[in-house]
Amino acid sequence: MPPRLFVILAFVSCSARRDPDCARDAVSSVHPALQVAAMEFRHEHLRYRYEVLKKIGEGGQGQVIQCLDHKRNILVAIKILVSPSSSKQETYQKMELQIALELQDEGSDEDFNVIKVLNIFHFRGHYCIVMELLKESLHEVIRNAGLRRLDMAMVKTYTRGILKFLRHINSRKIVHADIKPENVLVKDTVTGTVRITDFGTSFFVESQPMNVGGTLEYLAPELLLGYSLTCGVDMWALGCTVAELATGRELFRSNSHEDHLPRCIEILGMPPRYMVNGAPDRTQFFDHRGKMFCPGKKRVPRSFPLHRVLKSDDPEFVEFISSCLRWDPNCRMTPVQARHMGQPQMTDHPMAAVPFERRGDLQLCPNRWVMFAAIHEKEG
Repeated sequence: MPPRLFVILAFVSCSARRDPDCARDAVSSVHPALQVAAMEFRHEHLRYRYEVLKKIGEGGQGQVIQCLDHKRNILVAIKILVSPSSSKQETYQKMELQIALELQDEGSDEDFNVIKVLNIFHFRGHYCIVMELLKESLHEVIRNAGLRRLDMAMVKTYTRGILKFLRHINSRKIVHADIKPENVLVKDTVTGTVRITDFGTSFFVESQPMNVGGTLEYLAPELLLGYSLTCGVDMWALGCTVAELATGRELFRSNSHEDHLPRCIEILGMPPRYMVNGAPDRTQFFDHRGKMFCPGKKRVPRSFPLHRVLKSDDPEFVEFISSCLRWDPNCRMTPVQARHMGQPQMTDHPMAAVPFERRGDLQLCPNRWVMFAAIHEKEG
């Protein structure tokens, strides 16, 4: 076995004994590009206060461990960010910390479903975020439901909870940029109360980073096409998440970034011509005639229409998901418009009178000039 580089994050107390079996289970490599691994041992301590119990999650920016807070005598989750290897990475980490704190208004957890941050500290070259510990994510809820699938009433409850969070960050001009079942934690399994976590890819609209992360299956098409991003990327991800809650499987099961856009086209049809023609990165996905490239399997536009993939005869539900998945982010339903579940409030939309199956390339948006302006500003 090749040697591993370990970063020991915890203070070793005199009475602590290393458990080899636990240590092997706890070893986890984070993002390969960081070339760093982390290792925790049970019963060791961070800052003489937080006793490490076990690893409960990981991501590109670091990993999450369950700890016992001896000062407050409660269980907590601590996200330990990897030691930054560049100034750019350190800037991203500081952005995560800034946004996590920005959203910690009094009552923001109860009023807006923001995960509660209890403490932030720096420990041996690592930023550490202490958060409330919750039992499971929506990803685990979906997995546990299995073939039974979730009751639609509970799907709507979870969706309302995510929308409450999105309305709040939208008003703050913040983009989460990684809405997905894994980042929606269940606070109360009976009432369906949720908390949204992980701001590792989040940013302020006016200070968008050059490279935005996210999870492939939930990426909005404008990110791939090179457009400037808005809060619309979160509504796209919401549509993917709600569809997954209802069906038990990912809506766009993409194999790669090159395959993701063809997958979307296979279900939603071709994007509007003005989006293709004006895309800064169009040559990565379309030829000079606007025909899409299909790596591997050929994808036929709208060969698997949305209502068939959702396996739903409920037109309001299909329209809700469709309204989240408009190609043009300026035409997507907003969190405010989605306040009433089952009533997407699209009556003022220019395509409202056009039957769903006939929209496709006819889809126009009165605010498309906003997108063109963003292109020119980016090129200038």
